[in-house]
Amino acid sequence: MKNSGRKARIREMLNAEGLLTQDKTTPNASWNRFKREFQTDATTHTPQLEILPPREKSLARYLLPVAALVVAGVVFFLWRWQTQQVATPVAQTQVVPKPAVRTFSKGEVYRSGKREILLMAGNAQLTETAGKVRIAATTLTADFRLRERVDMQIEHPLITVTITGTEFLFAVTPKGGSIDLRHGSLAIDLKQEHSGRIRLRAPAKLVFTVKSHEVISPDKSGRSDSKPLYRYELLNGETFFAYQVQVSPPEHRVQLLGGGAQTVAVRDIASVSLAERE
Repeated sequence: MKNSGRKARIREMLNAEGLLTQDKTTPNASWNRFKREFQTDATTHTPQLEILPPREKSLARYLLPVAALVVAGVVFFLWRWQTQQVATPVAQTQVVPKPAVRTFSKGEVYRSGKREILLMAGNAQLTETAGKVRIAATTLTADFRLRERVDMQIEHPLITVTITGTEFLFAVTPKGGSIDLRHGSLAIDLKQEHSGRIRLRAPAKLVFTVKSHEVISPDKSGRSDSKPLYRYELLNGETFFAYQVQVSPPEHRVQLLGGGAQTVAVRDIASVSLAERE
């Protein structure tokens, strides 16, 4: 409402009260008339109250705080896990290598590096664990050519042979046997009563039984270092070392390493070669 309109209303109100005029007789009638007009005017210009429906709460405004809390929780969990991993030492589990056990029979060959074992008769159980080789046999004939250092043992009911690297022919049965040593040395533990350990040095031959043993020296074996030593392989699988006494087209007369003489027919020989010597 403008000022002029407001002033007019005030004059009407004063007139109704008889303040601007001297008419004191009809103040109530004028006042009632003024109130009726004012009420009508106020009702006309009174703004209507508009009640709007409740606003829908947006889900998006809650997602951001929740996501921030989730990310903070994940970061805290990873930090705690990494701290525990660093602080708690991990127990080291020692892996024990599983022994490799193999059974060798006649005609088979064991090879590893410069080590070679040819099985000519019988059989043997060979176990390898962490570089150690263990051979268990009761009946066995084998040619050992171990041209490099090795941790090896042969277990027999009558003897235990400790090998570091050498060449020898090993021929045993349950009742006894022999070891023809060509190169190197062997530590042999005899299981006979009051026998103990002996050191066999090449060239030499050990012959043993259940009750006794004998070391045959080079003089007794008839070996002469001036004679070449040959390795004979026969068609039947037998292998031995000997010195040639007489060679002819039909046969070979030889002196066996460790003593004894033998005549071998040429038709029975698979191969003849010089034995390697230190």
